[in-house]
Amino acid sequence: MSEFVRTLEAPAFHWKDVVGPAHADLTALAKQYGLHRRAVEDCLDPAHLPKFERLGDKTFIILRAWDRHAAEGADTVTALTRKVAVFVSDEFLLSIHRKDLRVIAALREHWQPDARDPRTGLLADIINAALSTYREPLESLIDELDRYEENIFKSRSEKDLMPALYAIKRRAYILKRMIWLHREILEKLHINSKDDPHLEDTMDNAAGLLFQAEDLHESVTGLISLHLSIASHRTNEVMRLLTIFSVFFLPLTFIVGVYGMNFDYMPELRLQWGYPATLLAMGSVSLSMFLWLRYKGWLK
Repeated sequence: MSEFVRTLEAPAFHWKDVVGPAHADLTALAKQYGLHRRAVEDCLDPAHLPKFERLGDKTFIILRAWDRHAAEGADTVTALTRKVAVFVSDEFLLSIHRKDLRVIAALREHWQPDARDPRTGLLADIINAALSTYREPLESLIDELDRYEENIFKSRSEKDLMPALYAIKRRAYILKRMIWLHREILEKLHINSKDDPHLEDTMDNAAGLLFQAEDLHESVTGLISLHLSIASHRTNEVMRLLTIFSVFFLPLTFIVGVYGMNFDYMPELRLQWGYPATLLAMGSVSLSMFLWLRYKGWLK
């Protein structure tokens, strides 16, 4: 376990950032800061979603930051994000996370406390740092989706395109859900700290990211529907072509089938011009079918 502590004398306030604590370390922190047992258990749950809770004179918040080192095929909340647990009171802010995050490390290095309200300012900075991790994957997915959108009418391979679009949709949904949950936390904080400039800026940032995430999710959903429509249209074109061939060969097959029967009394079989006459009839039928289909516009 590693710790970072920053203390202010006026007003009396300190920030402790704890990285990679063991169960015994969390128990000791709970006793030191008077934390609720259930809240400490939530710190140990790696799959917990962002939430906001009032625990007496303390506020318990769970945030999730995007993991830039997540596996390429990851598509779950726990695989794509890292949890940050935050306990806040008037005298302290305690942040706990299993792995050190780049944005939190940067905040530790450059944090300039607001002498009037260090608690709200720091909390807003931590939430804003968590939200900022979603900007890069959002922009990356938008660029990737634009490339697929440009090539969707050119690509003939449906096997490669569909899984890629679904992977984008899955990640877009997780991004939208995480940003929305963080915005819910900010709205609950805003109720108790109205007109606070720190929270106002963070809420504006969350609203902008949420708009991008929702637009991305809607766009990829529409592109999947368009891709399915194009695939269905191509299937219909193939079926139309096969139908046209069957229309040509159906009467020809009927004629061949009639004169292929092995009856003893078929006068046409003994005619001198029976064979060329049959070929001429078959050609006439084919030409008639061609002209009729062309007149109906089915050969375009």
